[in-house]
Amino acid sequence: MDDEKFRQTLADILEKLSKTPEKEDTTTKDAIKRIEKVSTAARSNWFWFFGILAYAAITLMGVKDVDFFTTDKTTTLPVLNFPVNLLNFMIFAPALIAVIYAYLHGLIEQLWDDLAKIERTGPDGKPIISQLPVWLLIEAALLLRHLFNRSDNPPVRTSLLGYFGIAATVFMVWLAAPMVTGWFWLRSMVMHDTFFSAVLGGVFLFCLVVFWFSITTLLRVMWSAE
Repeated sequence: MDDEKFRQTLADILEKLSKTPEKEDTTTKDAIKRIEKVSTAARSNWFWFFGILAYAAITLMGVKDVDFFTTDKTTTLPVLNFPVNLLNFMIFAPALIAVIYAYLHGLIEQLWDDLAKIERTGPDGKPIISQLPVWLLIEAALLLRHLFNRSDNPPVRTSLLGYFGIAATVFMVWLAAPMVTGWFWLRSMVMHDTFFSAVLGGVFLFCLVVFWFSITTLLRVMWSAE
């Protein structure tokens, strides 16, 4: 009887030793952590960038054609009630918008690969969208992934209000900056100054290039998602 117990115990030990230890799949967890880090950095930056866009647009609304031809060529900043040189404002405001626009799109581009490859469910079996940061930009990317790959479960809510929110996010993230810089370019034509308009046209073109590369990268990555 003792020999039988000994043999059974020995067999159990050998069976445990022969089994390959199961490695925990950390791919999804790592992707979630990376998405959280990038989202935390990006969302706060986008928030104040939208403030810059709104402030620049409101200031430009207060500029009249005659202001370009006055002796001092100044405009007063709203809220701050501070006079600035109009020509300097027309150059530096859109240039600043273009630089920040390019930086922020380079930042959010880091999200696309993870969102394209991440599993439909998280480590706890719940839908992956419930474990990612709450950001409509992430939902827009996952919705695009679903539209390109019908075998993928719908990762976001499909209500009409949800689509409106995603559309508004797409407009603000991709279209708002080119529209504002394009408006600066059009307003500059009042002066009939070729060099001045060419500079602002270059800034506007730069935003369009950033827009093109950003949106095509997103489409390409989500199209190739498995």
